[in-house]
Amino acid sequence: MPPLPPTREAPLRSLIFQRFLPADPSGAGRQAVWLARALSEHGVSCSFLGERNVSSAGSSGESLEFPVAWIDPLPDKPSHQAILVYWAHLSRRLWSLRDTFDVLHVHAGGFEGAIATPFAGAVLGKATLVRSSIQGEFAGIRRSPSGSVHGRMLSCADAFIGLSRKTMEEQAESGLPRSRIHLIPNGVDTSVFHPVDAEAKQALRRELGLPESAPILVYHGVFLYRKAVVWLLRALGPVLRETGAHLLLVGGVRGTTTSPTTSRG
Repeated sequence: MPPLPPTREAPLRSLIFQRFLPADPSGAGRQAVWLARALSEHGVSCSFLGERNVSSAGSSGESLEFPVAWIDPLPDKPSHQAILVYWAHLSRRLWSLRDTFDVLHVHAGGFEGAIATPFAGAVLGKATLVRSSIQGEFAGIRRSPSGSVHGRMLSCADAFIGLSRKTMEEQAESGLPRSRIHLIPNGVDTSVFHPVDAEAKQALRRELGLPESAPILVYHGVFLYRKAVVWLLRALGPVLRETGAHLLLVGGVRGTTTSPTTSRG
């Protein structure tokens, strides 16, 4: 059900469902906020629906620059009962927000998004868009009875976004309509990530206690098992010892209230 185009009097309203929002160190959450800023510049009114966990306990719509509604988080290894309870809470929350949005952006292709998509589309009559957040998110859909239900629920979306051609192929192979799959890679915020001059580089090295001339390799991201940071350390260990290079780890740990930290190896 495509929404009407926005006007000055009635701007298009987008609700972005992203489980992990700042202060959680998730890159997906930060990408969602950057997307909302860009959409706002084009006249789209954005708000968020996220999970209230340890990291986000002190967050608010004000700190994120956008209105935020919260739901209780899904456990890391949920039982079938926990998933059903989560779906019920999510559906009730979407129902309560039904008059505040025209389009639902689902930034998750897992079981969380599988209920949000058909509920918003079929029950609330909203346009829906599903965006894959990681590679492998759609792998295995339709290979089991539960996966088949998962795929049919997601296929209710009006459009699907793949971050790479690999994720697009995963979506298509899972049975989602190819005509509705689009490639939109993650952008880079050049106000944060950009080259600096030699003087600024030396100042940063001194601030971090790094040698002035040694090669520096940088990992920037959340510290999760699937990011294979331990594998990176083991693989690069001999190279660092032989070359005198340093590996700089910049990121945060999910489930804590600490700010992102920096360490070197």
